[in-house]
Amino acid sequence: MIRKLVFLCVLALVLGFGGTAGAAALADVPADHWAYKSAATLADAGLLPGYQSTAFQGERVLTRYEFAIIAAKAMINQDKATDEQVIEIAKLQAEFSPELEKMGIRAGVKEKAAKVKIGGEVRTRYEWGKDSPTSAQNGTRLRLEITSPLNADLTFHGKYEGETAFSPGGTSDGKGQLTQAYIIGKGLGFDLMILGRQFLLLGQGLLAEADGPADGIAVGSYIGGNKLLLVGGCLETAGYTYLVGNIGYTPGKDLSLSVSYAKDQENDYYNSLAAGFTYKGIPDLKLTFEYGKNRAAYVKAANGGQSAKAWMAKVKYLGADAAQPKSYGLWVGYRQADPLFDNFGFSTFNNDYARVANTGTGMNPYDTYSIGALKNVKGFQYGVEYTVLDNAIATIMYSDLKDKRTGDIDASQLICQLTYTF
Repeated sequence: MIRKLVFLCVLALVLGFGGTAGAAALADVPADHWAYKSAATLADAGLLPGYQSTAFQGERVLTRYEFAIIAAKAMINQDKATDEQVIEIAKLQAEFSPELEKMGIRAGVKEKAAKVKIGGEVRTRYEWGKDSPTSAQNGTRLRLEITSPLNADLTFHGKYEGETAFSPGGTSDGKGQLTQAYIIGKGLGFDLMILGRQFLLLGQGLLAEADGPADGIAVGSYIGGNKLLLVGGCLETAGYTYLVGNIGYTPGKDLSLSVSYAKDQENDYYNSLAAGFTYKGIPDLKLTFEYGKNRAAYVKAANGGQSAKAWMAKVKYLGADAAQPKSYGLWVGYRQADPLFDNFGFSTFNNDYARVANTGTGMNPYDTYSIGALKNVKGFQYGVEYTVLDNAIATIMYSDLKDKRTGDIDASQLICQLTYTF
């Protein structure tokens, strides 16, 4: 089948692009079409041999048959793709399926879609928390992930994980759980559909950036090409049903803007709105900022009738790449949040695993004096990551944190961990 795909690709190249007159007669793909960004991403990942990402920067408009060739090349290399790249390939297959069918590659699509990809990660972590013996989460966690394209439009993704704490007897006190089991892709007339037990990601992570579980449905559509994506959903997690929304706007390759919303139906602990951005226009640096308010009833009552406010900022230099030993990254961040801003720990401060256990007054999540990753907290975080060997990244993070309300509780935290993927 691979030989057939290669032969058909070559044949189409000869017939479709033998002369400029023939190519000009075919339908063009608009310069602002989302396919250019997808193709550039796949080219950067090495899944489109013979192409560079600069070929998709709008210097020359491509025809639909040219994109069909690109989709076919990506299909050939699909077994080397990550979960996110598999989704991009599936989107290209769906968009240019009529041209692929004419080229005789329909059978190849079905054969590839039947393949299941299994992988995962193992993380060993040591955590120390100042004045908070309950904060330690020393142990080893195993995550198993399965991905399988269902058809040209939809892909299934599942994740099961469990953690075992360090102990003299080696006993396990962690419980395995199914954290993700969802289908993602084009569906129900939307450009994006996520259905099932899924991740919870809003904006830059201030409101929510959790692996799951959150059960429900989210749908989205691109407006005006691929620059503006509107997403809305209804999800159940932490004992509540939530309405969530996200607006993502990418005016250029270096800047992405977001506005996000989350509200529980009872308006008890979440009625939150946030806005932020990520900027990568400075060489080797990534800047992230987000500001938000929570106007839920219990939250306002705990803050003198005012909304709970929070903001975070982060600057990261380079970044460790699991596929590139000796690569590294450095970052510094700052966060500040009023009591009860994030009651159930949906935010992890831009996915830096920086959990801060409740200290001083026990483990009651509604206690206005308890501390969380973005609840009654303020301070800096410093981190370094380094790829020690193939697919293994070592990370050290130190968070110099205090409670925001009184400043008397020292919630400093050190995390050392090794994560390797397979």
